[in-house]
Order: sequence, then C-alpha cells, then structure tokens
Amino acid sequence: MNELIKINLPDVTQEISLENEWFQKRDVMLAEAQGYTVATANNADIIGEAISRMGKMASKIEAERKKLTAPFLTAQKTIKAVVDKATEPIAAETMRLKELLAEFAEAERRRLIEEARKAEMERLARDAEQAEQQRQEEELFGSSTAVTVIEPEPVQQAAPKVDGVRLSEAVTFDVMDENQIPVQFMSFDPAKLRAWIADHKAELLKQLKQEDFRQPIAGIVLKIESKVAIR
Repeated sequence: MNELIKINLPDVTQEISLENEWFQKRDVMLAEAQGYTVATANNADIIGEAISRMGKMASKIEAERKKLTAPFLTAQKTIKAVVDKATEPIAAETMRLKELLAEFAEAERRRLIEEARKAEMERLARDAEQAEQQRQEEELFGSSTAVTVIEPEPVQQAAPKVDGVRLSEAVTFDVMDENQIPVQFMSFDPAKLRAWIADHKAELLKQLKQEDFRQPIAGIVLKIESKVAIR
C-alpha cells in the first residue's frame, strides 16, 4: 500500500532584501574606527563609544538575519520531525535484529570455547592412555623405544558468519567508579580550570605581577589579559 505523506510548510519569502542604509552606516562606522591607531587618555572614551555603536549595529543585523531565516528553520525542523517519525520503526527493528545477531554471536562464541575445551580434554586423555600403554609395554618387553604420536593441530574456529553481516568481537566498558579511573584516562575540562581561576583570581593576579612567579599547573600557562567591557 502506497502512503502519501503531506508536510505543511510555513510560507517563506521568495526574495529577501536588506536595507542599504545599514551598509552605509556600517561603512561610516568602519571608516571612523580605522582612523584610530593609538588609544590615549584623550580618545579612549571616543573609541569605547565607537565599539558600542558597532556592536549595536551588528546586533541589529543579526536580529534581522534571525527574523528572515526563522521560516526556513521552521520548515527544516518540520521536515526532519516527519522523516524521523517515519524512520523510527526502521531504527527500532534494526536494533532488534542487531540484538538477535549479538545473542547468536555470543552463543556461538561460547559453543566454540566449549568445543575447544572438550577437544583439549580428549587430547589429554589420549596422551595419558598412550603413556600408560607405553609403560606397560616396557614392563612386558623391556623396550625403551618410545613411539611419538603427532597430534594434529586443532582446527581454528572462525567467528560465526551471517549472509550480508560480518560479526566481530569488541571490547567495551562500563564506568563503575570515576574516582578510581587512572589519571591518564581523564580528559581536560576547561570549565573546571576556569572555575578554579575564578575562585583564586585576586591571589593569582597578585602573583602573576611578580617577577619570580611560577606556573602552578603543569602544562598550563596562566597570564594576565586585559579585557574591555562596554556598557
């Protein structure tokens, strides 16, 4: 049975234009900003105002971009939601079949291990029987000639195969206690470092200004960076 899926998309504008006035103002602001090559006590406030004006202009352009792209993003999300819904049964059935194959592979692995164990036990039993037979022959005939029996190499059991699917074994893990994980397996978290710096900011600023300052964290270089905040 053929199913027809209809997706109602929002109306989108076929043609978009940005106000030319914005670009004119932008060019004026850029020309003014490029005129400042050195910050001094006389022009620091003026430069700060220029930064503020350019920031506001960039925010206006960004806000307009969001407004113009909103219908397209809505359409994209709508299509994705419908497609995801349509593929949910496929994903669920795929997962179920993978679990079946995984169960089969595990059963085969255990069977091969058991067969190998039995083969080894049989070989040991044959060795013991041959040794006992040789001992009895030596007692009866006084012969010291030993008969060496060469056992065939055990057949290597290959991993189970299914048409179209290659099954293999993988080593996985579950985290039971993060506190016991060796340090070499722990990843660097910049957020934790920033939090530590925030807690010790005053002390670090004082120490960083000293000539004999020693970096407190191996592999990390702390430094003072000036930042400009515009209100």
